[in-house]
Amino acid sequence: MVRGGDEAISPAQYDAISEGSIGSQPAGVPAGALPRGAVGSYREIRGPDGPERTVKFLKTLDPAAAEKVVGHEFGHVVDELSGRIPVEGLNVELRQLYNTLNTGQERTRNLTGPQHAGYSEADVPRELMAEAIRAYMVNPNYIKIVAPKTAARIRQYVNNNPRINQAIQFNSTGAGPFGPLLFPVDQDPLDDDSR
Repeated sequence: MVRGGDEAISPAQYDAISEGSIGSQPAGVPAGALPRGAVGSYREIRGPDGPERTVKFLKTLDPAAAEKVVGHEFGHVVDELSGRIPVEGLNVELRQLYNTLNTGQERTRNLTGPQHAGYSEADVPRELMAEAIRAYMVNPNYIKIVAPKTAARIRQYVNNNPRINQAIQFNSTGAGPFGPLLFPVDQDPLDDDSR
């Protein structure tokens, strides 16, 4: 809700938000319908009436993994429709956030990043931002606490862009009256089991 408290987006809401923003729902597909070695993809292709966008995920993933993959790929949708959110000045936050979400370990050095999953240096910024957007959708208070500059940048580019702001809004209210939520360092702070 605009200017309301942020609420996590449930997996059931991804379909409606995806339909409202790109005109289609995420689709489970066989491995052969995805790029080699991928478990998910976001694609924009030229169609007869303008761009056609799709989110696909490997249909054999267990529900928890599928939820993470769809959230990440939808992060790409939000990033793209927002005009590719600039990452300048956010490198430390983005890399630490990506590492924590993908290893379950909060670290400040020897960070695991998209390049360790085979992404080229050119693709790394978009992968980092997509994962940050996933974090914001799944646990808004978490990203506002651990990556406040990144959260502010996402709000700035999403909330002011009519290509996406009718489908999703990110608000700036704080962690609430009970303070920040803390997570064990060996668990994904976005995983339902860690809350």
